[in-house]
Amino acid sequence: MKQSVVGTRLWTVLFLTGLLAGAGALTGCHKSKPGPSGDAVKQSLERLKSQLAELKTRFMDLRTRVESIPPDLPGFGEARARFYAAEEARGITDGKAAWLSARLDAAIASGNGEELQQISTEIANSNQDIHKIEELHVKLLHEIMSFQRMARDQEAAEKEAAATPSPKPEPAKTKRSKAKAN
Repeated sequence: MKQSVVGTRLWTVLFLTGLLAGAGALTGCHKSKPGPSGDAVKQSLERLKSQLAELKTRFMDLRTRVESIPPDLPGFGEARARFYAAEEARGITDGKAAWLSARLDAAIASGNGEELQQISTEIANSNQDIHKIEELHVKLLHEIMSFQRMARDQEAAEKEAAATPSPKPEPAKTKRSKAKAN
């Protein structure tokens, strides 16, 4: 009986050893989906920065237009507030790109593939944000252009009114009292 217990235990140990070795080999051979390379993420970030620089230039042009419109024009206050809100969103996205750049440098230096994947996802999300801001820019541009036309029309009407001489009123006709002759 001792032999059968020893033999059974030996087979059990060998079986478990083989099972663990096989599992270890499978674990070692298991390859996860490769993440983005540091260079690919860096290129994506550079494209994002380029888009942001172009968007910044377009917003600077729009700011010049906004500031050229008289603030007392009816309805302009709300449009101006929308412009500044969009400009703030653009600035936040610009700041996010700088933050992502610092994170990317740290992830590449440490070789952290998981962090590279997260940065890549955030760059994609930022691209979507840029698309939304670009759409908003186009809407604001059209709106601001209509306010510019209104301001030009108002200015032209004021100049025309100032240039047109107002008719001089005719002297009032009054009856003169007759002087009494004595």
